[in-house]
Amino acid sequence: ADMKSDLGRSGRPKGIEAIARVTGLSTATVSRALNERTAHLVAAPTLQRVRAAASKIGYRPNLVARALKGVDMRVVGVLSSEFTSGHAPALLSALQETLRAKDYWPMLAGTPSWRSSRKPAFDALISRGVEGLVILPALLDDPIVAEILKLQIPAVVAYGVSGTPRIPSVRVDDDVGMRDLVEHLVKLGHRSIACLTGPLQVHSARSRTSAFQHACNLYKEKGVDGQITEVSEFSGSAAAEGVSIIMSRRRAVTAIVATSDSLALGCLDELQRRGVAVPEMISVTGYGDVPMMDRLRCALTTVQVPAHDIGRTAGECILALLAGQKQRDVVLVPTLAIRESTTAVRGPSRHLIRRSPSRNYTR
Repeated sequence: ADMKSDLGRSGRPKGIEAIARVTGLSTATVSRALNERTAHLVAAPTLQRVRAAASKIGYRPNLVARALKGVDMRVVGVLSSEFTSGHAPALLSALQETLRAKDYWPMLAGTPSWRSSRKPAFDALISRGVEGLVILPALLDDPIVAEILKLQIPAVVAYGVSGTPRIPSVRVDDDVGMRDLVEHLVKLGHRSIACLTGPLQVHSARSRTSAFQHACNLYKEKGVDGQITEVSEFSGSAAAEGVSIIMSRRRAVTAIVATSDSLALGCLDELQRRGVAVPEMISVTGYGDVPMMDRLRCALTTVQVPAHDIGRTAGECILALLAGQKQRDVVLVPTLAIRESTTAVRGPSRHLIRRSPSRNYTR
């Protein structure tokens, strides 16, 4: 009963809420100022205001309540739009391993889709006293960035850029990845290449699409024509719609570059449904090299993104920020995995609707 009486309805000690009201600061800032492990992250004048208010009201921290909040447990929040597919499992595993080595625990909160607001999940993490944040993936014009800057909480963006130098990021050099991929296709004789990309509001899609355009421009003198088709989601159904758009264009393409492996899989399924053989009639590539792409019956040529290294580096970066060290963006270099879904152009370009014996692309 005594413990409950010392807690507000949000689970915070009432003293912290009282100090927040007196000083006009957020409860998150007050919590950091009163925690010896994070006090160095608070500006000196603010720290003095909090301590003066705490002394005036006779505040004494309830250690049980602080433990329930996660302050004494040394918790780093992980805010995401997706925890189960793509590279998330490998990235999160490496992140947790890195944090645990320094006695920190990750606390996960997210949304079922990148389209959903991440504000409720963000508020849930902050209210539980996380000392720092790792955010994935990056979204353009993400309103969470302003919240982070307002609260002055240490944060790192994994898988993209934050859009501000005050929040460092860990990302992949998509210019290198796409350049190697387009060069591979050009050497195979491909000149008319379509790029199937997900929603450009997601940083990875925009970055890879821009890199594709730059790579195609390098081979303009060789007659390379890069066409862009944007779809609404990173899903098989969206990929099918994209394939329909690509096939409806007057100039047939000999290769499709998808900006994610999930879109590439959707392409393979739709082309199989239409009786278009891969790679005999059209080459298909992905981006990411998520697990099992090398186990398909028509193994996918794709750009290998170092997900484990992204998670480890993001963990090291947030730990350094929590220790009061400044951090810069980190750019990791991907590699190209050449497999069975790409081959040389055979003779004159053929229109995609010409049929060929179908084959299975999944296990």
